[in-house]
Amino acid sequence: MKFNETKSKSMIIRRKRRLDKINIFLNNRSLEQVDVMKYLGIHFDSRLLFYKHIEHVAEKSRALTYMLNRTAKLHWGLGHKSLKTIYEGAIVTVMTYGTPVWEGAITNNKYLQKLHSAQRLINIKIAKDYRTISFEASCVMAGVPPIGLVIDGNVQVYKRKYGLGSSDMPLPVHEWPHPALQATITETKRRRTPHGWCRSCHLPQQADDNAI
Repeated sequence: MKFNETKSKSMIIRRKRRLDKINIFLNNRSLEQVDVMKYLGIHFDSRLLFYKHIEHVAEKSRALTYMLNRTAKLHWGLGHKSLKTIYEGAIVTVMTYGTPVWEGAITNNKYLQKLHSAQRLINIKIAKDYRTISFEASCVMAGVPPIGLVIDGNVQVYKRKYGLGSSDMPLPVHEWPHPALQATITETKRRRTPHGWCRSCHLPQQADDNAI
């Protein structure tokens, strides 16, 4: 396998913000060291925070929304159903691409707000509403779930599909509990007490009539 050193770059994954430069050579040529690298459509940064990727996704989603300005105005243009179809087929696809890789980044409220801001613009277009509407209200009026829930749902589906993490799949037969080990259901009966009727009381043991 041959590599072109003029098209290759290096990136060091680190926890610290500052790190001494490390020279990496390929074919006796020093590679350019970068802080962000794009691989298979996902922008990886040196600290694996994915802030650059979220910024790129939010900006691309805004650009797609601005393209609809000419055909989707407040009182005319594309209708609710058409805009919602475009949103689900184009913008959601952009926002959720590769989510199993970077879904941990949305736990940071700052990064999640960037996606909310981009989604709010298209929600306003879908609902034909005013710009003063809040993000939560725009999701309700447009009839779409918040992008954070969509991302979490996609990640859960991915984990269940490939057997990662816990799931609600049924237990194998050999792991079923034995009937003898299951808790028995005691008989209950509604009976009257000095304080009123007791709805669910264990039946008392019947006394022998000849015990007195």
